[in-house]
Amino acid sequence: MSIEKAYNSWAEQYDTNNNKTRDLDAMVTIEVLSNYDFKNVLELGCGTGKNTGWLLNKAERIIGLDFAEEMLNTARKKVSDNKVE
Repeated sequence: MSIEKAYNSWAEQYDTNNNKTRDLDAMVTIEVLSNYDFKNVLELGCGTGKNTGWLLNKAERIIGLDFAEEMLNTARKKVSDNKVE
């Protein structure tokens, strides 16, 4: 199975599975970026939008990209804001 197919099949449960790497990423993102505000953010590998919601308070505009369409579909359901594409 390709990585893209694996992430597409994982998308529905990605946010609820026990995943220490995902949780560490969210924690480090907040710790490293909390003192900054941004005009534009390009969120590469945005997945299910796990960091996008937090970034909404830090950026004027966010573009989220991911190669797994199902991860993007989950992100679209979670994050509905005109600042996010």
